Amino acid sequence: MEIDDATAMVIREALRRLGPNARLDPALLQEQIAEVVKQQGEIIFAQLSEAARQRLRREGLRINEQTARLGRINEAIEYGRSLVGKYKIESLGELPQEEQLKFARLWANATGGVKLDEN
Repeated sequence: MEIDDATAMVIREALRRLGPNARLDPALLQEQIAEVVKQQGEIIFAQLSEAARQRLRREGLRINEQTARLGRINEAIEYGRSLVGKYKIESLGELPQEEQLKFARLWANATGGVKLDEN
């Protein structure tokens, strides 16, 4: 089975669970898709071709890396906000030099593609 076939199977099952008279609410559909994947994901994964499994693994790793990167960016933004509040300034350029350097390092690490284990 290929990924497109598995996707279609999951969506069909989610729509079936919603029932024929349900309004097509994207949030409800997303919840049902998540539930189907949670319950049947391992079975579906086992039915995928080896190439499809490898592709899915690569996509999962890529998504995990992006999620980690976004987490680091959010952390840097929150740190910048805390500095603005602490020093009661309007821009980060008004910070003391050492705080600017610390923020710059945090931002560069967050946006520069540093892997989790390198932080």
